[in-house]
Amino acid sequence: MEIKSVHALAKEWFDKVNGNSYNSVRVDINNGEKFIFLPFGYGYGKFYEHRVLKELKKLGVKKTGALTKTCRDNDIYLNSYKIENCNKKDVKEWGINR
Repeated sequence: MEIKSVHALAKEWFDKVNGNSYNSVRVDINNGEKFIFLPFGYGYGKFYEHRVLKELKKLGVKKTGALTKTCRDNDIYLNSYKIENCNKKDVKEWGINR
């Protein structure tokens, strides 16, 4: 599959009690040609982009650096966004393929 576009939308929950952040991600490749769901997992900041990059590598994309650089170098349109301050339930459900 030739990848032309990647749209990654992450949701993040911060566990105030333990001081940890968690995220889940939905990745739309080529405007609906393929969807990847990355389940609830530990990570803060832009860590979700590392998770997306790992999946793109599995699909044959040559890694040349961080997600933005890799997409630019491979002529892939990238739209990456994270919604912060979500509740735990929303983040867990976001990463499930239904």
